[in-house]
Amino acid sequence: RYFDISAHAARLAEKLKDELTKMGVKFYINSPTNQQFFVLPNQEIDRLSQYASFEVWGPRGEEESIVRFVTSWATDERQIDELIARL
Repeated sequence: RYFDISAHAARLAEKLKDELTKMGVKFYINSPTNQQFFVLPNQEIDRLSQYASFEVWGPRGEEESIVRFVTSWATDERQIDELIARL
């Protein structure tokens, strides 16, 4: 059962990573886990923070910053689809 739960989180994280890669979003690191790290313009981070929960990873840059998205057993695929659509 635990493996199924973690596999769900990993699958959704991979979906997010794949779709953002197609969009040309820069990665901070290429993570094989349920934690995904991207570099986004600060203006996009501010806009997106109205709709999604994520963490600015480290100090905020002048124009862009690193963000961390985390999926879990409770993440619904519709949430990932909505995040992708908003990006």
